[in-house]
Amino acid sequence: MITLIVVQLLVVALLVRDERRVTRRSREARQWAEHCAWLDSLKDVQS
Repeated sequence: MITLIVVQLLVVALLVRDERRVTRRSREARQWAEHCAWLDSLKDVQS
């Protein structure tokens, strides 16, 4: 019974960690997209 609870806690902890990693990756992707858009706007100003 106790081992079942421990296993469930481990699974939840792994899921939460993966979720945080995914949200961090999507945030980095969004920052990169904004950076690229900013570079494109600079090119438009120069041309």
